[in-house]
Amino acid sequence: MSTPPINYFLFPWLFLCCRGVTTGVKVTVPEAVGAELGKSLLIPCTLSHDGESLQSLSVMLVWNYKNDTSCCKRLVYFHDSTRDITESKRMNVSNDLTLHIFKMSFADVGSYMCSLSVVGHGTSVATSKAYIFSAPTTPEIIIESNLTESETTQKVGVCHSKDAYPKAFVIWYQDGQALPEQQVQNVWTRQKNQLCSLESVLTRQITRQDNNARFHCQLVYNMSGANFGWPPKEQNINSTSVNIVVHYPATRAMLHVQGHALEGNVVTLECSTDGNPQPLHSEFYRILDNGSRLHMKNGRVGNRLLLYNASRDDSGEYACSAAGLSNLQATTSLHVYYKPKGLVMPTPQHESHSVAWDLDKPILSHREEIRVRLGKSLVVHCNATSSSRPKYAWKKEGIGMAGQVVSLESTLHIKKVSYKDSGNYTL
Repeated sequence: MSTPPINYFLFPWLFLCCRGVTTGVKVTVPEAVGAELGKSLLIPCTLSHDGESLQSLSVMLVWNYKNDTSCCKRLVYFHDSTRDITESKRMNVSNDLTLHIFKMSFADVGSYMCSLSVVGHGTSVATSKAYIFSAPTTPEIIIESNLTESETTQKVGVCHSKDAYPKAFVIWYQDGQALPEQQVQNVWTRQKNQLCSLESVLTRQITRQDNNARFHCQLVYNMSGANFGWPPKEQNINSTSVNIVVHYPATRAMLHVQGHALEGNVVTLECSTDGNPQPLHSEFYRILDNGSRLHMKNGRVGNRLLLYNASRDDSGEYACSAAGLSNLQATTSLHVYYKPKGLVMPTPQHESHSVAWDLDKPILSHREEIRVRLGKSLVVHCNATSSSRPKYAWKKEGIGMAGQVVSLESTLHIKKVSYKDSGNYTL
């Protein structure tokens, strides 16, 4: 059945704001509605009745308001051609009886009653509860700067936010894992504008395993839902993620060689501890064959010892101790790898040849071509020394072959030389 025009509505008696009787006319409203602070609120009032059309009957309508402390307050009054809206600049009623409240404020939170009375058909009253919502600001996290490993709890950080309504639920996270509520203390303060501000403090035990862990806080809050703002819709907002620095004492020292120690390069030895922060500098020593220690002063930079133009003579045992932690010392063995050097030994069949290595591969050079009579044998020896046992590979380049390995020994031995043995041999 279609809804009657507005000018047929009449104002009911004042007691209708507190009670109602129905004998054939019925109005219904949502049990609850909601809106964001400063936004519009809609409260629909649906009419149903039995019998004849209301067009020819005397109809009375009123919207009343009541909060937790006051009695009824009339907002809207329609009686035949009379229309009275108490706050017409921010309220209105549409033809379908829906109450519009513009720019919702805290003064609008409460119960709204749609009362309808039709002569000869009775009276009906329905009540809807109106709520207001305000999203909190993005929480700001502040982490304590002097966190130390301790068996007791300590303040880790605090999150601040404001302009929330109602209060939000606070969750703290460490490396993406939610922390127990027992570690969080929340203090909510009502602002002058009736919104809520938050100070959330995280207190917990800190260990060295927490160093560089990332913390953030999350606010879970309600906002108006899809159907006239109710039920509310849960949302969340996160602070930035901040890592913590934990100071803890050292229990041992460590000495490491950085990279691959090659002769001629700069070799770096670094001294460190398992504590935090690291010491500002360290002392380095060379352990001699007789067990005595040679204090290495040159090349020391903070916690590093730089051996410039390192040679095989720098190989040996080294020790270090962190500044202020002389009881914590570490040792390591340094082995400086050096470039191999070799010589192709002369044989009765040819003149001497030399072999020189760079860091990548050896290069065989000779004074002239090796000439061998057909059917004779050729023996070429290569002796090489290096910091590790050298590996040999003689390769031949000739007709129909490119770099074919012909021997994996230090000696190249060709019995009964033939024409097919001609070519360039490399090592």
